[in-house]
Amino acid sequence: MVGSVGQSRLQRIETLGKKICQRLNSMLILGTFFTITDGNVSTTIGYIKDIIGDFSPFLMIFVAVGIGLIIFSVIVNTIRGHR
Repeated sequence: MVGSVGQSRLQRIETLGKKICQRLNSMLILGTFFTITDGNVSTTIGYIKDIIGDFSPFLMIFVAVGIGLIIFSVIVNTIRGHR
């Protein structure tokens, strides 16, 4: 997502992630085993953004094939007639 809308959405997600981290770290059980920091949340969001960016061409192909199949089935059903 490019632009101010995408940036503000990303900032809201990061803020939500930071709040979740604070709540998780305040729990006794999680504080003993591992600590989630703000840097971890930002890094994870960055990795997810990269993965979505890498797989978006494949997603576009699947969507295009799906739309093509829908159009093809509509044409075939129109030729045959509705049953």
